[in-house]
Amino acid sequence: RFGDPTTEAGNALDADVDAVREDLADEGETALAAGVLANALNAAGIELYDELLYALAVAEPAEESSGDRIAQVEAALDRLRGHVLFSRSEDRGYHGVHESWSVQFLRRAVETTDEHTARRRFGTAISALLALADEPIRRDRIAALRAGTTPALEQIAVDPTGWADSVTEALFGLGVTTPALAPLYGTTDTSALSLPAAISPSAEGRCLRARGRMHTLAGAYDRAAGEFERLLDHAETVGCQALAAEAIAQLGRVERERGNFERAVERFERAIERARDVDDARTEAMGLDGLGTVAHCRGAYDRATEYHERALAIHREIGNRHGEVVAVRRLAAATHMRGEYDQARQQYERALEISREIGDRREEGQALVNLGIVAHQRGEYDRARNRYEAAIAIQREIGDRRGEAKSLYSLGVIATNQAELDRARERYEAALRIRREVGDQQGVARTLNALAKLETRSGQYDKARDRAEQALAIFEELADTQGQASALATLGTVAYRRGAYDRSREYNATRLSLVRETEDRRGELMAVYSLGRIALEQGELTEARERLESALEIARELEVNQEITCLRTLAALARTESEYDTAAERLASARDRLEQFDDPSRRAKLALERARLALARGEPAVARDALDTAADTFGEDDTPYWYGLSRRLEGTVELAGDDDRDAATLDRALGAWTDALEIFERIDAPGPALSTLQRIVETTREAGRTDRSRAFHERARALLETAPAEVAARHREWIDATAVVDS
Repeated sequence: RFGDPTTEAGNALDADVDAVREDLADEGETALAAGVLANALNAAGIELYDELLYALAVAEPAEESSGDRIAQVEAALDRLRGHVLFSRSEDRGYHGVHESWSVQFLRRAVETTDEHTARRRFGTAISALLALADEPIRRDRIAALRAGTTPALEQIAVDPTGWADSVTEALFGLGVTTPALAPLYGTTDTSALSLPAAISPSAEGRCLRARGRMHTLAGAYDRAAGEFERLLDHAETVGCQALAAEAIAQLGRVERERGNFERAVERFERAIERARDVDDARTEAMGLDGLGTVAHCRGAYDRATEYHERALAIHREIGNRHGEVVAVRRLAAATHMRGEYDQARQQYERALEISREIGDRREEGQALVNLGIVAHQRGEYDRARNRYEAAIAIQREIGDRRGEAKSLYSLGVIATNQAELDRARERYEAALRIRREVGDQQGVARTLNALAKLETRSGQYDKARDRAEQALAIFEELADTQGQASALATLGTVAYRRGAYDRSREYNATRLSLVRETEDRRGELMAVYSLGRIALEQGELTEARERLESALEIARELEVNQEITCLRTLAALARTESEYDTAAERLASARDRLEQFDDPSRRAKLALERARLALARGEPAVARDALDTAADTFGEDDTPYWYGLSRRLEGTVELAGDDDRDAATLDRALGAWTDALEIFERIDAPGPALSTLQRIVETTREAGRTDRSRAFHERARALLETAPAEVAARHREWIDATAVVDS
């Protein structure tokens, strides 16, 4: 197992990196800059020679070499040799420590220094190196200092532009593969990194693209947009229409990440049109992929599949392996959302395989997260957790903040399902912080809705409703149909828990129309189930049966653990109709299915329904045993709604089959009911509270405890005044009737 994924405490690697950095800093600024340059070259896969670091000792062509700077470069080399740099034979320079060490060296430069200082130090070091392409005098001075062979300088002299292009692109590519380093590169306006005059216009454009891409991946969308606008201007200036088309497509990606879907579509369509004008298949595929992702975000999965299949065909035709892995993963996502889990898993595994073949760490992390989600939905929680934690390790290594947030969010979902609510809240809040930092509005809305579900489970209904309404507003602004359906589901659950069944029905009916519009089978399953559960509560048994059986059919088609929930509620329906054998069969099937999952919450809910069935059959001892199982999971603080239902049933079981109720038995029943009542009142669930009060009032009245009956009746009357209208209407009759009797 990896360490706690919500913490980012220093580890042995950080300590090693920091020790080297501190030693270099003690030698002076030039020594520290030499460490930055050496590690940047190593991380970018560029072979390192001593003479390249001596570029820092000759800061200006017209300036005499500084003895102090030379001494600092030599001290830096002494510190780095044998630890970071390892000599090769035959004057072939050095091979470096593993690239991840050098990446962490640069990351710590960002984390331990203010951004301006880190950017200046990095930019100055890289600029000194790149200036070698423009200044033969500087190269000659370094050669004189070295007094020996200088193969790197000879290579520059032979082809300054070729060298400048390859080195610059490799260094900028480092920022794309590790977006956490994006602050070191800054923007064109703020960077201390100067490109050499020798660089070709095409390489200059690719550097602009890389800078925009790294800021997109880091979630710095304003910076990214600025760089892509510059790339578009550059492309128009040099007359490269293919580059202009790509710049427009990249701007579309930025708008998509911001959640501006209409603007994203307009950009992608423009990019496709311009790419086709110049036969640029790569950018055409990029635009098609972009349109597919927007369609996916809007819940149009068939349309998304069509776009991604067209893009994939192009990527394979032109041999674009990175484009291929992205298209395969996105195809899998659309397949996944249609509920075709086996095929989705195969596609995700193929994406993982390709990403590892080509060394694409970001895509590897993405594939691991998605495989974790599939495992999670099949109830394979340990496998899912391992996938998520492996993904987080990669995402933190490369600085993929959006990916890290997704993994944290997914870990929160697992913790929620396993009733680890404090841990779930930590995961969700960590994800929410990151998503707000990077400006991921869609992610913010999803996390708010997840927290709303968690608050619902904890009985914090006002807070849950507020969070769900915030999420719904964002989803509506983004035209995210799937997100809207999810937020409506949460609002429907809050209304249901409070006993406002008509309101819950409205939310879920709207939700059902949305998920059917987008062909979201899993969403349809949950919406149909919710409507069936509401119909059961309202006594509409024919509708309840139709809805619940339809939901069960979809759950079995998708092979998901919601089958257990459907079976449990169908058992409740059969019990309501006094079809006890059928109810028992349903519960047995649910219990068998549950054996495949580590889901204590579903196990406890199943036990609660077994207790109800046993009570209906006149088997109070069996009911008590089942309630003991439920009590092991439900907690007054963590799951108050279900704890309240459990305590209320305990009170009913106390009186079951006991015609001669002694005072002690009655007191135990009233104690359990009163506990349940106080919980329902605390969490603002007036429907269950009034149902509990009805039992208390009627039982105390029958037992001749008039004063207590009257006190609880007054409590019911007060609660009636603040309850939702439909809840009040449902309970007013018995309250008025008992008032007459007690007067």
